[in-house]
Amino acid sequence: IPFEKFKKINVVDMISSGLQGDVLMLDEQAVHDKYKFGILYVKGGQTREEEWLSNGCDSNGFDHFLGIIGRKIKLSGYTGWTGGLDTKSGYSGEYTYVDEWNNHSIAYHVSTLIPAHPGDNQQVQKKRHIGNDIACVVYVEGKQPFNPAAIKSQFLHVFIVVHPDEWQGRKGWR
Repeated sequence: IPFEKFKKINVVDMISSGLQGDVLMLDEQAVHDKYKFGILYVKGGQTREEEWLSNGCDSNGFDHFLGIIGRKIKLSGYTGWTGGLDTKSGYSGEYTYVDEWNNHSIAYHVSTLIPAHPGDNQQVQKKRHIGNDIACVVYVEGKQPFNPAAIKSQFLHVFIVVHPDEWQGRKGWR
């Protein structure tokens, strides 16, 4: 079908016709073999999206956690699936984490590995990836609770909040 034959539908018509529900149901029923997850690093005491997305470095505990969920790869020249991260110009950063599970490719959009660009207070590059993922793993250092309402996104629906913890002399997460 030629593109010119398509008709633009406004939001009200899309919702009232039930098309929105049909598209969501199709997406949920589709068989996917590639998944992308946002990974957000929250330092102790941070409570706002701007603070979280401005974190440019992380901690040994966060690095250890990333090493458990995936393997670190150099983006430049990588031919596997990266969930939309740039593998040519370095715009998305130098590294990310990926994994394979039961013939499914997994890419992680790690907030501390996607570079901040000068003058970009809203961290558009980081939000472009993490804010468009469906699920986000939030690694919170410190005891403060995480408030998902503090993130402005129409796509993030699932937040997996992880706190480092120690019990009986063993380090882990809760």
